[in-house]
Amino acid sequence: MKQLNNAVFTLISLIIFSFSLSACAIHMTKETGEELNPAVLNAAFNTQSTNLSSYSKCASQPTVRIVNAEENNNDFVIGLIDNMESRPYIIKPKELNDFIVAYFKDVYSKNMIKTDDNSIKKIEISIVKAQILRTVFGRGASVTLKVNLPEIKKDYEFSSESWTGGANPYRALAYAIHETVWKVINDKSIQDYILCK
Repeated sequence: MKQLNNAVFTLISLIIFSFSLSACAIHMTKETGEELNPAVLNAAFNTQSTNLSSYSKCASQPTVRIVNAEENNNDFVIGLIDNMESRPYIIKPKELNDFIVAYFKDVYSKNMIKTDDNSIKKIEISIVKAQILRTVFGRGASVTLKVNLPEIKKDYEFSSESWTGGANPYRALAYAIHETVWKVINDKSIQDYILCK
């Protein structure tokens, strides 16, 4: 009976310990998605849209289909709070990539490229790497996105690192995502693909 009580106590202790570790983690997916506000980020980076469609060689208005190609939706550690392993920053990559894909769609529409789920011009987006960075001066983040163009069998990787100068890790990650998305938008090879050049 005593052994049974010890086993039950050990099991309960392990369950409580597991919950306490989970409670100490910072889940960043939803909050980072909320920070992906185009108006706010464009103002912060003085980002200017342009009419990309005016350079098109397509027979009709250029369109693009943006697809979430990320498959991992498990908790993924992208950094540690105060270097403590029991307090990680966590994202769910597939869910975060839903926000990134929505951000791409917004940016393309502001650059006069219509997003269309039936377009033959398909761009698949996935997350290669995301990381929270910290110094005594503030929080930063780095992001690497993979951009696959299945129609022409080409893929590219784009990376950015950004710092907030404050203690907001969600904003730091959103800043890095914003910069990476705009690197994709401004890439000449990808523009040529969308614009039929």
